[in-house]
Amino acid sequence: MDQQIEKTRGEGTDKLEPQSDILLVLDKKKNKIEGVKGVDEEGNLQTVEPKKSNLMDFMRVDKGDAISNFFSNFWRRLNDPMSFRFFKAPEINMNEIAKKLQAAIDNPTPEGNKLLDALEVKYDNKLKQEEKMEAKQETNNGENAVKQEYKYDVNKIDWKVAREFGLNQELLEKTGQLDKLLKGYKTDRVFTLAANIDGAPLKGDARLALRQVDDKVQIMMNFVRYKPDLESPFFGHKFTDEDKQNLLKTGNMGRVVEITNYEGGEPTSALRDSR
Repeated sequence: MDQQIEKTRGEGTDKLEPQSDILLVLDKKKNKIEGVKGVDEEGNLQTVEPKKSNLMDFMRVDKGDAISNFFSNFWRRLNDPMSFRFFKAPEINMNEIAKKLQAAIDNPTPEGNKLLDALEVKYDNKLKQEEKMEAKQETNNGENAVKQEYKYDVNKIDWKVAREFGLNQELLEKTGQLDKLLKGYKTDRVFTLAANIDGAPLKGDARLALRQVDDKVQIMMNFVRYKPDLESPFFGHKFTDEDKQNLLKTGNMGRVVEITNYEGGEPTSALRDSR
């Protein structure tokens, strides 16, 4: 069970993963820039204010994922898609970009129009062409052509373990995440999971991914950590009260300490940063 859990620290993870962009939207009726949260079961777009406090609610577009693949699924589930314009913004300066986009919409200028054009996700004509090609390919090659797009076989997923955390195939299909997982990407939304492992309750928010283990496909759970764990030793270093105060206040410990490399066992000098 422990092998199926990867923990996320702060805004990053223990393992490197592709950076992602925040998906923003302009509702033409409201004339307002907002962050995209997702699409509900009725096909209605869900949005949140483009603020850092809502960071975990935003839908993300992985830079390693083809934008056309992402929007193929997103577009099909959305009611009245022509009422919206979508934009990509790097997470690091999302607030600033959202304000600039809103200013460009409220007070149109040549410079503002260039910004809108540069960040807008162009999907309509391109998607129609790709959907026609996909339909033609499926007609000519049958179901095998569809299966070749996937990295994992849905029939090999260990659904018994997944159900212990409140996950099942129907839920992943309804939220539009199963297709993304089968192609080898992480989910672009966070799931609230709860389970009881060896008598100990476990609950938290996590993004999901798949991993092949022997003849089965396991669901990996990348749990979100909303604040740094300063009570546990970090590679052998135990944080002092001053260390904790500095990390929480400035994001930097303010001093160099020696940590132990678990692989080689050799001490290494490091300046701890919680950001």
